[in-house]
Amino acid sequence: RRARGRAPPPPGAAGMAPPPAAPPPPAPGRPARPGGWPGAAGWTTAAEGMLARLVGAVRQRGRAPAPALAGVALLARRLDRRPLAAALTRVALGGGPVADERTAWLLCRLADDCLTAAPEDRALAAVARRDAVAALREQYRYDLAADHVDLINGAGGVGMRLWDVADDALRRAVAPSLAGVARDLTRQPTNGLYHGRGGALLLRRMLAAAAPAGPAAAPSGVAAGPGVIRPDTGAADGGPVGDPPGLAPVVDDLARLTPAALDTGELGVGGVTLCYGLPGIAVALGPEVDPDLSAEVDRAPVAAASLTRLADLLADPGSDETLCHGLAGVGLAMKLAPLWHRMVPDDLRTRLAGRLVGHLDRADDAQVGSVFDVPLVHAVLSGPLGVALALAETANPTPPWWGAGMSLGDGTPTVAGGGR
Repeated sequence: RRARGRAPPPPGAAGMAPPPAAPPPPAPGRPARPGGWPGAAGWTTAAEGMLARLVGAVRQRGRAPAPALAGVALLARRLDRRPLAAALTRVALGGGPVADERTAWLLCRLADDCLTAAPEDRALAAVARRDAVAALREQYRYDLAADHVDLINGAGGVGMRLWDVADDALRRAVAPSLAGVARDLTRQPTNGLYHGRGGALLLRRMLAAAAPAGPAAAPSGVAAGPGVIRPDTGAADGGPVGDPPGLAPVVDDLARLTPAALDTGELGVGGVTLCYGLPGIAVALGPEVDPDLSAEVDRAPVAAASLTRLADLLADPGSDETLCHGLAGVGLAMKLAPLWHRMVPDDLRTRLAGRLVGHLDRADDAQVGSVFDVPLVHAVLSGPLGVALALAETANPTPPWWGAGMSLGDGTPTVAGGGR
């Protein structure tokens, strides 16, 4: 049972935190961070169309599994359809606890984000949080015991979601093991976000954001205090940071790659992906990277080669368009990583959006129906739901708080509630 819901391989009870406050709206006239896409407002029409088809499928079926309802509710919420998102969330929660920890986490966050302040909704949200903590703790224990530390398929991602909904006592309890997971991830042979060293950076930033200032207060291997991520040199602020290596070695390793890495598999199938390639590595580096390291990424031979390869992928009608291994993930990375957003020129963004719009327009009934027949992680990472979410994010001015559900950051320095 614990193996269900894993991502596709490459080619008031104890422990519960109070619901997070809703994020404030952006200041008038201030663009969405890290910046909108040119013409983005029109691109969400395709995502709205996919939402309508998914809702129609729910009505036609008469019932739907909780993972599918949660995914459709998320899309509705990111398209600013809060009443619809709330209605779908209530239906999903009405079915009782769910076994899949991702779905339990997402339903908890949806309840916090879109249900009302009415007593019955607050009670429903409290139950959702209790069930999410229970499911996440069980899966986290299982993955630790099995030595599954992967960010997308193991304790790294589960721990990120558990951290997000945990109270302070539970965070203190899991912080040492999460720091250990980050250390194990740094020993992976790749910088990839989902299956390598990049994932460790997300966890380290999350742990550091919640730690009191000063290296002694942070778990081993974590530089204390939120803000700009500094290169790890073995010490910081006069004290030891500990093992493992941090940001600078990842950038150094990226700088050594030649353009040939785009074809060797070292950066994933196709070379420009969220799970393995430069877009995902930029997400791992975070929104506030040391300027010198940012410049080093710009100078890396593989950076210019990645943009050339992206242009080739956009010209190839057979290239993958999904979130994990394809163009939708390349687009979502622009929302999550200012570094990647800055690197991609406007003409490539426009062509990319066109490909994603075309993908949704071409989706047949079987592809839409697949959302109801697969685990949530597959529906988002490998199906039309993820493509629609990527398009929805091009016009939504708020951080994608749902990122932790797919073992991603949310475009802020804290990662998954780390600054609470």
